[in-house]
Amino acid sequence: MSLETLKDKVRRLIEAAQNSGGEDTLNAYLNYTLTQVRCESVTAFTSTHKFAEQTKLISADFPNLTRTHDYAFNGCTSLENVNLPKATYVGLRCFENCENLEYISFPSATIVYGNSFLNAIKLKTVDFGTNVSFARTDSFNGCNSFDTLVLRGNGVSALSSISLFASAGAFAADAAGGTVYVPGALIESYKAATNWSALYEAGRCNFVAIEGSKYE
Repeated sequence: MSLETLKDKVRRLIEAAQNSGGEDTLNAYLNYTLTQVRCESVTAFTSTHKFAEQTKLISADFPNLTRTHDYAFNGCTSLENVNLPKATYVGLRCFENCENLEYISFPSATIVYGNSFLNAIKLKTVDFGTNVSFARTDSFNGCNSFDTLVLRGNGVSALSSISLFASAGAFAADAAGGTVYVPGALIESYKAATNWSALYEAGRCNFVAIEGSKYE
């Protein structure tokens, strides 16, 4: 381990102790036995890999966090419950290999980066609130169970490429097609929008009104 890597590890440990529950949390963090974490005071992760490889972590609750940073929960294979109501940024490979995560909501997210959910094999539903933009083309690679996307914004969410769903469960090219819930007034706009139209015409997604659905 290089000196710089060691320094970064120590800094992250100190941050964990200061921000997430004191000595007990620090010990669990250090020994990779952390099972849950909640902190209201943290508004941004200041480094990458914040909770990476915490394989025992089941629940993460940061009600005031606005930025997850890259690799934040990478390799958290036991992670099931995530509460990030104010997070506007979903970082690169943030939830990679979170293989027990089935549902996640980002009511404030505005941008999603590449491989954010790479190989989250049980992930079925992602629920976005504002007009989120998919900045990279591979956010859902390896999400074999993914079949529902909820887009609540009052405008069409920008889709940089249909390869965002290259190997994304029901949305994949050789699958039956996933469901995208959007405001009913925007359904026709989504069907005609750049890249969304290609997905729709290829039968890789179907647009359904949020109104009257279980996501209303």
